[in-house]
Amino acid sequence: MKKTLCAVVSFVLACGLVFGQAQNLSPQPDPPGRSLVLPIGTKLLKPGPSLFKFTLPDGQALQAMIVQKTSPGNYLLGESSVFDKAGKLLFKAKGGSLAGSIKPTEANKQADPKNYIKIDDDMTWLPVRANLTGIVNPDPPPRTVDMAPGTTAQKLSAGLFKFTLPDKQSLQAKILQKSGPGNYVLGESSFFDKSGKLLYRAKGGTLVGSQKPLEPDKQADPKNYIKIDDDISWLPVRATLTGVINPDPPDIP
Repeated sequence: MKKTLCAVVSFVLACGLVFGQAQNLSPQPDPPGRSLVLPIGTKLLKPGPSLFKFTLPDGQALQAMIVQKTSPGNYLLGESSVFDKAGKLLFKAKGGSLAGSIKPTEANKQADPKNYIKIDDDMTWLPVRANLTGIVNPDPPPRTVDMAPGTTAQKLSAGLFKFTLPDKQSLQAKILQKSGPGNYVLGESSFFDKSGKLLYRAKGGTLVGSQKPLEPDKQADPKNYIKIDDDISWLPVRATLTGVINPDPPDIP
């Protein structure tokens, strides 16, 4: 009897462990979706195969891949992007749907092209609602780091350099390749304050300098240049960093 009871208890505990692991392995939900109403007056342009641009009367625009037609007036969307009236990217989406109607709400509006859009040969009457899922916010604007005379460069490992500014802030960056005299393409980089606290990271960028000093009489002064491997870049040098990511949590280099 005791052996049977122990076996039952062991089985229940094992099931609970497996269930708990299954819960932990379950995929995380996508970010909340967004909806966009395409009102009467929306215009449609087809930039490429299955790619459509919907321009709203206020100038905002939705550019989306239409994957398939699911029913009259309704479509399944692939990747899409939403822009403001100035053409600035607001966000991207991984998928979604387009829900419209194949009949006008009022029959006498049927001849007015402002009241419908044509997706290939299918007429869909406005308004239409786009339900977008898997929202991805665009990269933040790039940041610049100006390296003034007095900046020092230290090679930490192959392709990895640490640039310490005169105020003791520092940029640690992976140099991928030389793109021209005094110019380089950057990979991942990190920017630190004077105490060594990480301020932000970046996915890529550029380093733009010069192979010649601004004033020839300063050529012999090591404060006026940095050496990247065997190449001399004269200061000032500007690093333009793209794909900026704020740290979470902050750490120390």
